Amino acid sequence: MKKKQKKQKSKTGYLYYNNRGVFFKNRGFYTKAIEEYEKAISLNPNFDNGYYNLGSAYYEMGKFEEALKKWKTGLNINKENALIKQGIQKLIPLLKVNSR
Repeated sequence: MKKKQKKQKSKTGYLYYNNRGVFFKNRGFYTKAIEEYEKAISLNPNFDNGYYNLGSAYYEMGKFEEALKKWKTGLNINKENALIKQGIQKLIPLLKVNSR
């Protein structure tokens, strides 16, 4: 039974860290949120929504280039991720303004 529980935990452990990241991000603790999102992604590198959340934390910190980088990684995993597409669309005008 323990082996099955451990296997189940490893399959969903990334969600635990992702949810912790959401908790911290919603309270304005962006650096801590980033740490949690990175843990989630390390457990599941194909977790496109993890990259969306990670990019969103960078976006909230005003680190637009880093946000774009994370969102592009997520979009490479899932080209249909609407949240990432919306984030990038919202970000493009800000990148143009900052590059002037």
